[in-house]
Amino acid sequence: MLGVQVIGHDPDLQRLVGLFRAALVTVGQITNPEPRIRLYGIAIEYGASFPVVISPHAYVSPRAEIGSGTLVMHGSIVNVSACVGVNCIVNSMALLEHDATVGDHTHIATGVRVNGGASIGSRTFVGSGVIVREGVQIGDDCVISAGTVVMRDVPTGQTYTRSL
Repeated sequence: MLGVQVIGHDPDLQRLVGLFRAALVTVGQITNPEPRIRLYGIAIEYGASFPVVISPHAYVSPRAEIGSGTLVMHGSIVNVSACVGVNCIVNSMALLEHDATVGDHTHIATGVRVNGGASIGSRTFVGSGVIVREGVQIGDDCVISAGTVVMRDVPTGQTYTRSL
């Protein structure tokens, strides 16, 4: 697939973890984080370890915290005292400013700007080009559509397709 040899499928996961130990969930997330969460959980049950993968073209402050299994892609910046949970995607050109937090199993899409002290809950999808104002709190299980400007708190379980 895309020039990479496929060595197994979901049913082969236990055998593969026994051979390699380290795992990485490569399924993306748009509106439903469940496939990523399910695969992460199964691999953990089988004893897998999850490295943090940071592109050499990204910057992560040595004073930031990144959870296991999280991907930080090309051109992204994770600044001082930012905290990102486990099994997250911080996609290309995303910015997580100082003291921003991102919950577990959350996808921060391309070009997102999360300003200082903002908080994004677990299992949330933040679409391309979203801007999150400083100090704003976005709850768990939310979907914030591309291009949205988030100026106020978003309760858990909400979907937004317009500027707030």
